[in-house]
Amino acid sequence: MTDQLRMFDDYKQKVRAAAGDAALSDILAKGIFVVCTGSDVTNTYFTLRARSSYSHASYASFVVAHAAAFLDGLLSAGARHVAVISLPPVGCMPSQRTLSGGMARDCSPGPNEIAEMVNAGMGSAVDSLKANNPGAKVVLVDMYGFFMDMMVRPQGYGFRESTLGCCGTGMMEVSVLCNGVTSAVCGVIADYLFWDSYHPTEKAYGILVDFVYDEYLQKLIE
Repeated sequence: MTDQLRMFDDYKQKVRAAAGDAALSDILAKGIFVVCTGSDVTNTYFTLRARSSYSHASYASFVVAHAAAFLDGLLSAGARHVAVISLPPVGCMPSQRTLSGGMARDCSPGPNEIAEMVNAGMGSAVDSLKANNPGAKVVLVDMYGFFMDMMVRPQGYGFRESTLGCCGTGMMEVSVLCNGVTSAVCGVIADYLFWDSYHPTEKAYGILVDFVYDEYLQKLIE
């Protein structure tokens, strides 16, 4: 994340050199910055060794501290409209169901508990950032409840399957393991909430983006 702040500074220098300070100021004043962080490291906590060194609460605090530091740096660099995407119910992703959901592949409570703790901590962090940056719009976008509803009521959103990914077995394959050479693909992708064992399908992302647009855009630009 510190690399991203450095790259943002490089970007600002390039805009300033090409179009001048006024153009850069206009971009920073009007641009909407969307920050999505924490899901992968929460997933990693349950698949690697971090859980032997942290409690759920201390790991959530660790994630929040780093995310808050990044947001503070982004605001200091000139961002004025920032949407912070909350963590989804990570424990209900197909991979976590497989790894720690038992024989029934239920939602895994541990990752969800951490996600809820991170979201609560980010709510407090966002409040502090707004207080320390008058004039900036910082909005926490609560995806947890909406995405959970998609998972437990898939038919209500036009999906048939929400516990398996479309690719391969749908239980563990992710990223490069999902391809036309080594993995079978489901017949109707639009029936599936998840493309692989972690990432939603294009249809699911479209529904999530519409939710964010309808519920939060005005709060960022008003």
